[in-house]
Amino acid sequence: MGGVTSTRAKPTSKAAATRTADRTSGRQGDTVKLTYTVKNETKFDMNDIVVIDEDISDDPVLKVDTLIAGSSYGIDHVYTIGDRSVTSSPFATYTVNGKMKSFSAIEPTEITMILMKLNMAIRQGTPNANGTSFQLDVSNAGNQDINDITIRDERQNPVNLQPFSLSAGDAITFSYQ
Repeated sequence: MGGVTSTRAKPTSKAAATRTADRTSGRQGDTVKLTYTVKNETKFDMNDIVVIDEDISDDPVLKVDTLIAGSSYGIDHVYTIGDRSVTSSPFATYTVNGKMKSFSAIEPTEITMILMKLNMAIRQGTPNANGTSFQLDVSNAGNQDINDITIRDERQNPVNLQPFSLSAGDAITFSYQ
């Protein structure tokens, strides 16, 4: 997945912020490098600059004591994808000329957790002269569509004659002997 850059500054804030992400999706445990940058476009020094991105970190992702007029500061933050998708929507607070200000200057970006998971349950029928029948329930318990699914039994015999697809949340049942 390509990187994403979001930039937006309130016209009255005189401060700008950007956030880039080296990817916007991955599996649980994968990492995403987010780079946060603030720029002081005022004529005065900014103090106590804090950027908070609540879904990404319990702690501020950027803290700067002083940012002189016309300068910028950036920092990388590595986020480890957990068990759900999150939305990166940082906001900043700072003090200029003794007045505390805040702004949500960065467009939200969804970081999608990709989960591909098939669940299968097998029910054995009553044996008879022709053999034993089985029912196989297959469900897509992930959040992604899964295509070209082929199922084989323990002897490598195909359970389904044609590959099939399951959308997230869908299920199908096969009977075989």
